[in-house]
Amino acid sequence: MITLNPLNIQRWTDDDHRARSREMADCRASARQTLRARAALLARHDRLILELICLDMMPVRRAAELLQLDPGTVSRRARVLLRRVMSRYVSVVLDAGDALTDLERTIAVRAHVSRTSASALAKSLGLSAFEVHRRRATVIGWYRGKTGQLPS
Repeated sequence: MITLNPLNIQRWTDDDHRARSREMADCRASARQTLRARAALLARHDRLILELICLDMMPVRRAAELLQLDPGTVSRRARVLLRRVMSRYVSVVLDAGDALTDLERTIAVRAHVSRTSASALAKSLGLSAFEVHRRRATVIGWYRGKTGQLPS
């Protein structure tokens, strides 16, 4: 019969716990880095909400006081913005590699995350609105072919 020494069991579980803690810390750091990079895609006022609530872990009421907004508004905006920047569509488009050009990627992500209109995108990128629509339709078609879904 094999007997286990309780001290060895404790040591094994402690080692396992430390390894999991390191993995979780690495995972959290990676998620924060991704969120910070994607928050940079937002307009200044939207980026500030995400940074205060999600990255700085500030309480919603305190952030609302600083921004001079209703706490419910700040909470709702943070939730909507987080859903947009961390959506599957944005992840797939940003990780597309050579399948999409940088311009197509920029148009798709800015239109989805910031909800920027085609005319505003065209003006900021020096393109025609038709060209922006065409490239956005190309990305949406590519995404649908890759995932079988439309962007949400």
